[in-house]
Amino acid sequence: MPQPAKGKPRHSAFTNLIFNILVPTLILTKFSDEGSLGPQLSIVIALAFPLSFGTWDFIQTRRANVFSILGFVSTLLTGGISLLELDPQYIAIKEASIPGLIGLATLISLYTPYPLIKTLLFNDEVVDTERVNQALDEHDAHANFEVALRRAT
Repeated sequence: MPQPAKGKPRHSAFTNLIFNILVPTLILTKFSDEGSLGPQLSIVIALAFPLSFGTWDFIQTRRANVFSILGFVSTLLTGGISLLELDPQYIAIKEASIPGLIGLATLISLYTPYPLIKTLLFNDEVVDTERVNQALDEHDAHANFEVALRRAT
C-alpha cells in the first residue's frame, strides 16, 4: 500500500473507486429488484460501503475521504430518487451534476492552498513525487511546474 509523506497508510485510487463507486452502483443496479434485496435494503447496503470505507479511512489517516463523501452522496441521491419514484430525468441530472461539481470544485480549489489537481494527480499514489521534485530542483523548474499544473486544471 502506498505511503504518504506523513507516513499514514493510504489506499490506491482503484481501491477508492471500488468501495465508493463501483460496489454501491452494482448493488443498486443489479440487486434492488424485489426478487433480490429490494429497493430499501439495497440502498442501505449500498450506502454502507462508502460510509464504512470513509469511516475506516478517517480513523487511519485523520482526513476526510473525498471519494467516500462523494460516493455516499451519489448513492443517497440515486436511492432517494428511486424510492420516491421520481421521473428518471432526475437520475440523469444527478449523474451529470456530480462531474460538474467535481470540475467546479477543481477550479475553485485553484485559489486555495490545496488545489485538487495537485491532490489528485501529483501524489505518491500516481507519480514518484520525490523523483519529480528532485528533477524540478535540478532544473530550477518549480515555478514552471506550478504553471503547468494550473493550466492542466
